Amino acid sequence: MATQNVAASRGCCRGVLSMNHQDLLHLMRQYQKAMCQFSIYTPQNEGNNALHSAILFEKPDFVDYILRTPQLHRLINQANNDGMLPLHYAANMCDPKLLRSLQTHAGQDYTSVTISGGHAGDAVYALTTLWKTLKWNESFTLLSNVIPSASNEVRHDVKKTIQKQAIEDVKSLTTKYISNTSLVAALLTTITFAAAFTLPGGFSSDSSDAGQPLFARKTAFKVFLISDTIAMCSSLVVAFLCILTTWEDLDFLLNYRKTTMALMWCAYGATAIAFGTGLFTVIAPKNLWLAILILVLCTILPLLSKIIGEWPLIMIRYRLGGLFQKDLVPNI
Repeated sequence: MATQNVAASRGCCRGVLSMNHQDLLHLMRQYQKAMCQFSIYTPQNEGNNALHSAILFEKPDFVDYILRTPQLHRLINQANNDGMLPLHYAANMCDPKLLRSLQTHAGQDYTSVTISGGHAGDAVYALTTLWKTLKWNESFTLLSNVIPSASNEVRHDVKKTIQKQAIEDVKSLTTKYISNTSLVAALLTTITFAAAFTLPGGFSSDSSDAGQPLFARKTAFKVFLISDTIAMCSSLVVAFLCILTTWEDLDFLLNYRKTTMALMWCAYGATAIAFGTGLFTVIAPKNLWLAILILVLCTILPLLSKIIGEWPLIMIRYRLGGLFQKDLVPNI
């Protein structure tokens, strides 16, 4: 038997050596392809396949490659030794990008449960420390849309828990909020107060209008005065309201934060407009296009700040569309 094996081996070697270059290269490619597919499909540690490993090591490009390759699609619903699909791994990592990639495949099994009896929605729900994060909100929404049995009761439980935690933390968070708000309010009050007495363009030196603002008749100057007054008054009110936060009533604290936030945005916008109109008043007579550019930038500055500050929330709203659940995003 051994002699026959040796003879067969020698015959195989002679056959390979007798091949031309193109045939040998084709044979090597076929062998490499077969070995790569074998290694991808073969479970490794804990029964994980290549897709499990790609998700575990956070390789989204490789995950997308597997999902784009029809020969590898059977990996999607292949469970490991614990009965976990790659979907369960993505849920455990609370990675919305990976979950969205897996959901693009029509054959994804959402009903599969692990040996312990949990589905992908349960895995996300168990991540209690991430309940107040946007990525948890997005991950849970993506899964609850395809696993309806996991949505209503869990959403109510999460919302209730988040509200309870927010109520418990509102006093400590308000203290931090007061320190930051009072500092900004005092700064805006100082700036706008000083701007009222250093008017753009200065004062007239003519005997008939001595001491009067040089651009008093300009519309832009009048807008400057109104905006500066609104900004100064709004920020001054906020600075004064900080004194009243010694009250520990929950409803008062929530109303205080809502009111001061609105006043601070008003002061911020008015300060930006006052700055823009002040420069417009001085620059416009000599350089109109530059004055208009500065005024436009100052006018849209509050809107840009709002967009930049809420950009992650805007993006998750865009990605989820009508599925977005605002009540799961704490705002306290």
